[in-house]
Amino acid sequence: TTGHVQTANYPADKLQFAGRWYDSNDGKVNGYGQHVTARFTGSDQVGIFMTASPTYSQSGLYFDYKIDDGEWQREKISNGSPHMLASGLDRHQNHTVTFGRSNEASDGTFTFTDWALDSGLTSLMLDRPLLYEAIGVSITAGFMSECNAQTHGGCSTTGVATTNVYKTYVRHLADHWLT
Repeated sequence: TTGHVQTANYPADKLQFAGRWYDSNDGKVNGYGQHVTARFTGSDQVGIFMTASPTYSQSGLYFDYKIDDGEWQREKISNGSPHMLASGLDRHQNHTVTFGRSNEASDGTFTFTDWALDSGLTSLMLDRPLLYEAIGVSITAGFMSECNAQTHGGCSTTGVATTNVYKTYVRHLADHWLT
């Protein structure tokens, strides 16, 4: 059964932040950054406490997340915490969750506050010896990667809806290297 979802007060030494993050009074702010990853057991659901920058607090930004070896999922999220990502997880198994913004840094920041997990969870160390980060231009950031020129006749709009860093060679290479 689903337990009480709470702020996990997840230990910082068991989180992995990829990209450029800085501390604020509200949490870790993602400027030019990519994602945050955690590994846990003892919870059958997972969500995130976060806020988007004021520019996109109403309209939202696009975020991608992956749980265990599942496919990357993409959602448009504005403010409102917690934002639940999955339920029905086996609370006796270890789970890994990765969450990050799929838009370019010029589209604003988001602040990670904590994970939303069941009470009674156990946070685990990540066993990822390699961390791959790439810094580049719009191609690296996934500019217009949500477009398909052959089936949609090209992109008619640009911006947060057509940008997705999780559909770039960078993400495919990182997945291949299991980072």
